[in-house]
Amino acid sequence: MRQLAQVALDAYGMEKLESVSYQAEELSMKEGTMNPLSSLTYYRRHRRSALLLVALITLATMVLYTIVGVLDSLTLQLDLSYLSRISRVRPDTGQALEPGVAAQIQSHPDVARVISDNGLAIAVPTLGGIGSMHLMGVSQDDVKYLMAHCGVRLKEGRLLEPRTNEFMLSKEIARALELEIGDRVDRSINETYYEYVLEPLVLVGILEGDPLPSSGQVPVTGSGPSVRVGFVSYEYLDSHELVSSRLVHLLVVPADGRKNGLDAWLEESVASAQTDVVTYNSEYREHQQIVRGLVLVFAVIGGVTAIVAAIAMATLNYIFFTQRQEEFGILHAVGRSRLWLVLRTMKETGSVITVAWLAGAVICCMTPLKKGSPRTCKTPR
Repeated sequence: MRQLAQVALDAYGMEKLESVSYQAEELSMKEGTMNPLSSLTYYRRHRRSALLLVALITLATMVLYTIVGVLDSLTLQLDLSYLSRISRVRPDTGQALEPGVAAQIQSHPDVARVISDNGLAIAVPTLGGIGSMHLMGVSQDDVKYLMAHCGVRLKEGRLLEPRTNEFMLSKEIARALELEIGDRVDRSINETYYEYVLEPLVLVGILEGDPLPSSGQVPVTGSGPSVRVGFVSYEYLDSHELVSSRLVHLLVVPADGRKNGLDAWLEESVASAQTDVVTYNSEYREHQQIVRGLVLVFAVIGGVTAIVAAIAMATLNYIFFTQRQEEFGILHAVGRSRLWLVLRTMKETGSVITVAWLAGAVICCMTPLKKGSPRTCKTPR
């Protein structure tokens, strides 16, 4: 009886194997010359399962890319600030600067020029939220001097005229605010971006990096976006009744190669309870504190994302492989070793991960999260 049962079982197995072989040959004929046992053939037959895994890993890749993009955008904003070229001294008590402060700064050997600034702030949308942009309120001559020193030139439009409600912006800022030549901005248009613009200002000039800055600064065009600046007429703000009471700040331009030394002196000798000194180094320290906090938060988010994606992928793979036990049993029965089966499943999983990662990378590269070339914070010379 046992022999008869064994013969019947062998006959059933051979019949099942022949049926599977026939189905494989039939599918192979339909799909061309593809190997019916290849991983690619399997995924062509089970597109939904493959697409689910690819979508999961692609989403995880995009989340991690966004986290890195946010942190890098904060670094890029600081690196492109006008504070990398000049420093600012402003009153810290709601009253005007003491008369002797300007003379004290001007007499320092590391100072090339001290410029009065009665400008105002606007907000700019960034990847990390809303950033602040200072429009420097200076005279027309000082506009030309600062453009040369910061290594920017006129790309579109013209220079602003004195005593007019005209202003100029770097092209990156204009693009972020969706502004073009001739556009008017004020608080009534967007209170979030133009809270301190009480009367309309007209954009007359868009600036870009100058490949040959006359100040002798290192050219920034070609290696990344230029220093981002904005200018408005000092005379207009000083004479306009709604903003004429604004406190005057001082823009301190360092002599060539003296930026670090001048900033250290300003922070040590000029900063006080009545006087606030804003330098690249001081902003960098604040930036580092913010980044450290964000890194901790994003590390948790990234870790949770990676763990969830790994668990989900392992669960889905387990379900898919469980559904294929009959296939693996037949392959083992026709002579495929356990090692071969393990390597096959690893190859299939690796193929899905590679395709999903590449898909995520392509989508991320097509998404303009970061404007310009990424750069790290570097202390200005």
